[in-house]
Amino acid sequence: MENLHLTLAFIGPVDEETTCCLETAAATVRLEPFTLVLDKVGQFRGSRVVWLGASRVPEPLARLVALLSKALEPCGYRPDPRPFWPHVTLFRNGELATPGPVEVAPIEWPVDRFVLVESVTAPQGARYRVLKSFSGLAA
Repeated sequence: MENLHLTLAFIGPVDEETTCCLETAAATVRLEPFTLVLDKVGQFRGSRVVWLGASRVPEPLARLVALLSKALEPCGYRPDPRPFWPHVTLFRNGELATPGPVEVAPIEWPVDRFVLVESVTAPQGARYRVLKSFSGLAA
């Protein structure tokens, strides 16, 4: 459970100076608390990655992603050109019995903060270490 997360902006490996830039930039982003409803399970085409996703992107989440992307650009961040689609990777090397996404009982995830994390690769897979948390209505 501690490894579950939703990526708002994938940055990749960075040095300490860039990490400081990212922390400073993210602190300028205003977060409007919202609830994300995760209501679909699926598997990425051509992979064995199984995810839990949202069929609808809440407007405050879409704004958060847009504001965060813009704030991080001076730090060298380049946003993914594909539309943002919120999902949580449940596991890798899996296989679903049903080929397409299926509806599941909705899980409501109240969101009142976002975090900057570092991915640490280990033999058992990636682990995530929180570097800084941003909560409430940032200035």
